[in-house]
Amino acid sequence: SVLKKRKRIAMYKRFIKTPMMTRRLVAGSVRQMCQHVVKAPIVMPELSDSSIMTKTFPSFLMEKFDSYANDVAVVDGSTNQGITYGELSVDTKNIAAALQKHGIKHHDAVALMSPNHLNFFSIFMGISLSGAYSTCLNPMYEQNEIVHQVGNTEAKMIIVHPFCLDKVMAATEDMKNTI
Repeated sequence: SVLKKRKRIAMYKRFIKTPMMTRRLVAGSVRQMCQHVVKAPIVMPELSDSSIMTKTFPSFLMEKFDSYANDVAVVDGSTNQGITYGELSVDTKNIAAALQKHGIKHHDAVALMSPNHLNFFSIFMGISLSGAYSTCLNPMYEQNEIVHQVGNTEAKMIIVHPFCLDKVMAATEDMKNTI
């Protein structure tokens, strides 16, 4: 019992830096520790560069892509294939243009259902660059979960990996029946 208590105290000391906090947490229960952590104020740092607030996520990231155009940006862990920053930039812009050509507008939702793969990031960034926002569907979702999320987000389009196509096709039949 004493050994367990010492191990618990050592664990708390590793995570808590101030001695006063350590004494308070060791004397209390885990519930009290959680309450203390939740009550801690969140302090946002002042941004010295206000121009960052006017950029979209992909435009902010893509600013430096040309400088690293020949360097590998993304690697698929299962196949070891990679794409460069230059390829990522071209793919992202092409996807954004294709989405806009198909009627996707600023603030539209685009659902993306795909396992992790090499082109996921290009598609995700392309959706954002087009002015839309993405709602990612877990490839393990069942039909009713797909219908629910697409309905809640009012997605205008679903981009689907071939691995997930059967589920999405079945879900779209359900959507036609419920709308």
